[in-house]
Amino acid sequence: TWAIGLRVNTLVGAGKIAALSVSTADSKFGVSSQQTEQILAAFQRHPWLNCVHVHTGSGAMALQTLCNGVKAACDVANRVNESRGTRQVTVLDIGGGMPVNYASDPLHTDEVPTFAEYAAALQCDGLIAPFDRVVTEFGQSLNAKAGFIASRVEYVKPMADGNGQVVIVHFGADVCVRQCYTSAHGRRLEFYDGATFQPKQGALLRQHIAGPLCFQGDMLAKDLMVPTLEVDDLVVMRDAGANTLSLFSRHCLRQAPAVLGYRTSGEGGGEELALLKAAEDAHPALAFWGASAPPELAWPAASEAVTSDGRRSRSRSRRRSGGNNRQAPKAVEQGMPAS
Repeated sequence: TWAIGLRVNTLVGAGKIAALSVSTADSKFGVSSQQTEQILAAFQRHPWLNCVHVHTGSGAMALQTLCNGVKAACDVANRVNESRGTRQVTVLDIGGGMPVNYASDPLHTDEVPTFAEYAAALQCDGLIAPFDRVVTEFGQSLNAKAGFIASRVEYVKPMADGNGQVVIVHFGADVCVRQCYTSAHGRRLEFYDGATFQPKQGALLRQHIAGPLCFQGDMLAKDLMVPTLEVDDLVVMRDAGANTLSLFSRHCLRQAPAVLGYRTSGEGGGEELALLKAAEDAHPALAFWGASAPPELAWPAASEAVTSDGRRSRSRSRRRSGGNNRQAPKAVEQGMPAS
């Protein structure tokens, strides 16, 4: 069933992150829900409009704010149907905006409700009952905790004043644009011994965690007091399954990293890694600028997946102008969204 809608700005206010809040007076999105005459006229001129769309914000929105946005959108839809004398609006798009718990492992906390709690709040107020279909646009809240980013430490550089060190890793403002360019999108970092893969232990040291780009602002975190990191140790950013690789930056002609998925093969069966997206070689990076690269700069076509018991399996991808036509394992495709 098709749906063509009008997006309304319900003016219910901002969430915790201003840049992701779009229900404010200066928002660039939507028609103000207070412009009743203009909205009614639009639905009268275009009888094929059958949906009202609201998107209160893109994350860190309080549950009550989200509900207030939906309520205001429902009021618009009801006024349209009353004015038209028919059920012209039969579809409601409530957008996304559910918050994510970036502070710890649990999916939900007192401030981060479940989808069931959101649905219950909407049903309690009877908001969605009049509609044949309700569309949602959840993205960050579905995917953020499904992925992490990991890198070996490439090198460490003592600070000139002797008060700590800078730790250089292979991801930064190229993949984690919001984390490096703003202070409103913090993520947890974890540190592991490169030989044992156990949490890093040892004397605490003041450390900056820096990415690979050629500007000083390419910092994932500064002034962390954590065990002293060494070359080949592992730095892991948690909850990175959304708004990371999808925002990838070509600064310094960076090439997007590979994406791996993992799955378990049943109780006691171990875990297996599988390639979901191959690392870019020089070709797409240069094609961005209308250039081409010689064949010898392509990555090898074969890649390996390693199971927890040391077994290796090979997956081969074919490259052609139409893109990567490799079929990833279906269980991995469904269970592990790309970050």
